[in-house]
Amino acid sequence: MKRPYIAVIGATLLSAAFAFAPSSSAQQTNQQQNHQQNQQQNTQRDQFQDSQQDLQQKDVTTFRGKISQKYSKFYLEVSVTHNSYELDDSRTAKLFLGKTVRVTGTLDEDKNIIRVKTITSAG
Repeated sequence: MKRPYIAVIGATLLSAAFAFAPSSSAQQTNQQQNHQQNQQQNTQRDQFQDSQQDLQQKDVTTFRGKISQKYSKFYLEVSVTHNSYELDDSRTAKLFLGKTVRVTGTLDEDKNIIRVKTITSAG
C-alpha cells in the first residue's frame, strides 16, 4: 500500500526539480549576458583610467622657487612671478626648507595648491 504513494511522491518531486532547474540553454544565455556586461564594465573602466592619465599628464608643470614655511604649511615662492603656492607634500618639502628647488606637479588654481609629484634641488 505504501509503495504507490512513494512512487507518486517521488515522481512529483522529480518533476518539480526539473520545472525549477534552468535549462542548459538558459544558463548559456545568462553566462553570455554576464560576459558581455563584464566586457562593457572593463571597457568603461579602461576609458576612465586613460582619460584620468591624459589629464594628469597634460597638467603636470615644473615650477622653480624657494621653499618656505608658515605655521605647519609649506609653500613654493616663485620669484619670477612673485606668487606663492601651497605644497601638498609637506614631508618632502620639509627636506628642502629654505632652498631653491624645482617642483613638478599639478597646479590647482582654485585652491592655489601644487599637487606635488617630485621636488628636486635646483642647485
